[in-house]
Amino acid sequence: MSTKRELIKTRQNEEGLLKIQFYARKMFNKAESDGNIAWIMCFLSALAILIPSSAGLFTQTIIPIICDVLALVASLFQANHISKAADHRAYFDSYVLDIEYNHYTINDRRRIHEEAEECCRKYADECTIQIKNTGFDDPPGVKDWYELSGECADKDVQLECQSQNAWWDERLLKTRILILIVVSVLIIIGAFLIKTSFGSGVSLRIILSSAIIVKAVERIIQEWKYLKLSHKIDGAVSVMGNGATIENIQELQKLINERRRCNVVGMNIIHKFRAKSLSNIYR
Repeated sequence: MSTKRELIKTRQNEEGLLKIQFYARKMFNKAESDGNIAWIMCFLSALAILIPSSAGLFTQTIIPIICDVLALVASLFQANHISKAADHRAYFDSYVLDIEYNHYTINDRRRIHEEAEECCRKYADECTIQIKNTGFDDPPGVKDWYELSGECADKDVQLECQSQNAWWDERLLKTRILILIVVSVLIIIGAFLIKTSFGSGVSLRIILSSAIIVKAVERIIQEWKYLKLSHKIDGAVSVMGNGATIENIQELQKLINERRRCNVVGMNIIHKFRAKSLSNIYR
């Protein structure tokens, strides 16, 4: 009879599950692109204040409106792609780690697999590379998603995988926060330069652009929610370090799934750059 460790090692590399992981990664990457587009549109809307009056009132009005609408559409697409990615990651963990898998109906399972298959057909070459590569390869893939140490008891192997999720997210979160701080400083410098060139009135109107404010507040709220859930997850992992119950594992998984649904995405270029080094550190 297979142990839970052997079951996880086998299940995570089933072709259908690898395709589900590829689908999830693709959706998260799409969400990142959507978010970037939304931010660009917000900044363009703000910079529309620099359009000269000679361009006419219609041009001065319509351009920021178009940019704001495009920013809204991109944000809606981002939320939708994050939701789809989170659904597939939750299903992957449920099946691979054997956590409440029976809660999925036959129709749910069929839908998730069909969506993954369709995505892999659409991006066949990329999918082929991803499902063959591990985190140590270039580009990093989705094979051997969970690396099990073999040191913990078989009854705690689910917690080990959940701890690995927490460990990776903590490292990538720190990188993302650092980048956000750098970008914020650059924006402040840019606002100062605009103030110097065009006057304080123009600079203030750009900073107070409604689209930028809404997007910034949304991002702060989601980052704060993500951070709170991360602290809860870290606390739960620490508490269960001496042994986990089925109920503890299920509650921890709910927190992990909830965090994945936060409207916050990582940066694919950072993941590609750091995947191998982080994989080596974790090993």
